[in-house]
Amino acid sequence: MKFFTAAILLISTLLITSCALLKETDFSSIKIGMTTEQVKERIGKPARVVAAKRYADGILEVYEYPRLKARPDTMLNWLYFIDNKLEEWGPKEQYIPNDYDKYYNKYRRDRR
Repeated sequence: MKFFTAAILLISTLLITSCALLKETDFSSIKIGMTTEQVKERIGKPARVVAAKRYADGILEVYEYPRLKARPDTMLNWLYFIDNKLEEWGPKEQYIPNDYDKYYNKYRRDRR
């Protein structure tokens, strides 16, 4: 009887946790201007940091989030932060190092 109870409990736990892992990342809960910590509180830690570069007057960081948390091979979204503030997010793009300067200058120009 103990084995049967333990097996049911284990199966139930696995079913509940596997459903939570298939949950989509809710990008509607984040807003432009949020800090990296606020974004992490809302949608969790990024799968990886795609890029980071220090400039004379600030820092650019690009975070990557999969659409499905348990499936990092699903559609990826990149979040662009300048000086710890979210400036833009959207579908993953092909990224080359020269793009650092393009994004950084785009957002710095908008702030002046």
